[in-house]
Amino acid sequence: MIYKFMATILENINRAKKSIRIECDYIVKDNGKITEPEIKEEVKLALKKRLGENFHNFKSLVNETTEKFLLMYNTKSGKILELSDDKDHKPWLEDNPDRVKNGEYWEIYKAFLKEEENFSEAAINDIDSSTQKILAKLEDPQDAAHSNWDRRGVVIGSIQSGKTANFIGLINKARDAGYKFIVVLSGTNNDLRQQTQERIDDGFIGYYTSTYSEIKGNPQVYNPLGRLRQNKFPDKHQWPLHGTFNKLNGDFNKAAFERLPKQNLGNNRDASYIFVIKKNKTPLTRLIQWLLKHSQCKAGASGFERVPPLNETNSSEPPFISDFPILILDDECDHYSVDTKERPEITPGVLDEEYDPKTINGLIRKLLFCFSRRAYVGYTATPFANIFIHEGAYAKNYGPDLFPKSFMFDIRPPSNHQGLETLFAEKDEDDPSGSDQSNFIITISDFCENPYDLFCNKGWIPYKHNKNHIPIYNQNSGILDEDLLDEDTLNFYIELLEFSGANATEKINLPPSIIHAVMSFIIASTIRNVRSYEEIFSHKSMLIHVSKFINVQEKIEIEIQKLIKSILDVLKYNKEFFFKSMKHIYENYFLEHTKEFKANKKLISFEELRHHEKGIEWILNEINGRDGNSNIYRMSGKGGNKPNYRKYKNDWNIGLTTIIIGGDKLSRGVTFDGLSTSYFLRASRMYDTLMQMGRWFGYRQGYEDVCRLYTSAELRQNFIDIN
Repeated sequence: MIYKFMATILENINRAKKSIRIECDYIVKDNGKITEPEIKEEVKLALKKRLGENFHNFKSLVNETTEKFLLMYNTKSGKILELSDDKDHKPWLEDNPDRVKNGEYWEIYKAFLKEEENFSEAAINDIDSSTQKILAKLEDPQDAAHSNWDRRGVVIGSIQSGKTANFIGLINKARDAGYKFIVVLSGTNNDLRQQTQERIDDGFIGYYTSTYSEIKGNPQVYNPLGRLRQNKFPDKHQWPLHGTFNKLNGDFNKAAFERLPKQNLGNNRDASYIFVIKKNKTPLTRLIQWLLKHSQCKAGASGFERVPPLNETNSSEPPFISDFPILILDDECDHYSVDTKERPEITPGVLDEEYDPKTINGLIRKLLFCFSRRAYVGYTATPFANIFIHEGAYAKNYGPDLFPKSFMFDIRPPSNHQGLETLFAEKDEDDPSGSDQSNFIITISDFCENPYDLFCNKGWIPYKHNKNHIPIYNQNSGILDEDLLDEDTLNFYIELLEFSGANATEKINLPPSIIHAVMSFIIASTIRNVRSYEEIFSHKSMLIHVSKFINVQEKIEIEIQKLIKSILDVLKYNKEFFFKSMKHIYENYFLEHTKEFKANKKLISFEELRHHEKGIEWILNEINGRDGNSNIYRMSGKGGNKPNYRKYKNDWNIGLTTIIIGGDKLSRGVTFDGLSTSYFLRASRMYDTLMQMGRWFGYRQGYEDVCRLYTSAELRQNFIDIN
């Protein structure tokens, strides 16, 4: 009941924010800018109307809301760099930009970003500008006279900088322009594909595909974007047809293949299709098969979908479909999409066209080759593999390779993005005003015998270990991080070991550094709750990424669960021991780095963290879970799963506080809401792999000062070297 009451208050705050945004936009429109006093006045009026001045912490809420809006209106746009080849390109959008304005897709998506996602004007303008440039480099889908074309390009964006929001913007504009068959290639596992599907539902389709079922008679339930679109276009709108769903097994499966209607597409028809497919042989093959049975596909195409060792059995040659074009958006296009086989040469420099590429690359090329009008746009933060594709590579029955021959765009993020340049910039001794992220990175050394040797194979989690490795930390002879362990923290660590040994079958088997990291996460989460009423409803995540092996991850998951339960047990008998250690961590690793300290504002005391109703103990219990369900997750293999942030909030009217353990599934594309603490030990000699594992990059508005990365000195230096 109390959470429902709190949720009602949050709803009133959100309604107030929408009013504030409208009024502030009017001021910006009239004056070209807005000042802090003007924002604060609008904030006061809106919150007073919704909550009343007697609302507890009214002044604090006014200040924090003002700060958020000030950041929103002061964020500087990023730059867009372009390299293109317009040979055989027919300009169409530059002289007719209204093709995508006031349409039922882009304009509604833009309103959704503003009203529901709280994107700043700078961020929305960045998406508008960049997607307009990208779309202009494709061809006009409604130009029937321009019947054969092939456009391929790549869009480069920083890690966790909003690439998904950008390509969903491109999808909406493309649909308004007349592209009606759109395929999104997303990841190589079900978790990542489902994450992208959820974003496509939210930002393009307009209803929850997770609940919709034509077979079971479940109706379409509109999401916020769908309601916006339905309100503005109640009679005109036709929902996109989709062959994939927001479910873990919601890829283009056999049931969808048989059920999905094959409607004719064209300039005078309203129907359109969207597919979100993982880079896997089965769904890609199935999609090509489905297309080859379409009434607008020419005869004799059946069997083209086959790849070696089976041979194609089609009696006609591609392309097979000319009535409508295809648009493919390839998320993480440098991963699994690139043909890594060695291409045979007939003579030096002349590639053999009688060649079968790698399966996924071959199927993507076949899907494109089915169409006489085709567009391919890859998105990635690490385009190294893509730009080294041979520009002239061609294979019979597969068509050209995926070299971005038409364009490359480098989209720089807005000023509030925390990226490689800000988090891993070396301190310039000659520039005291420069970035100093020494508080963000905490170097650790107790995880293996020689933390400076990337080939070390002894210790708890050495850089080099195999799937049979048993993570054991030797409390008697293991390395101690003396910088992390003051006397109070060390004593608590020893007490915790003894207590867990007395109350469980085995003692906790974790090095002090990861216990320190978990306690740091608890403090960071509590600071957020104390700092802002809204943060209680926000998700909070910690990431532990130390091994790619499932067996090792399972053991660490058990130890982390044991750790949380042991801390809760200690709290029943010896609270002071625990809080003395937590106080040391807060005062030595957080206090002087908080934005309150830097802005010379009233500091958050440790007593507030301890005694707040949503304070340290509450956070611990949240991690431990509700109704017997732990909020410690393992994302890997069988038995592992990703936290469902949306469901948890719907079920409990509160944000999820969670610790996630994983390996390869954490390495690309996946997003964790409210990530503040990372414990990272995965070494790689490949720069692109190392960069992609940096899930801590991104936007951390309101809590960037409490984010921490625990890693080795060697890995820290590797990131600095990349930068």
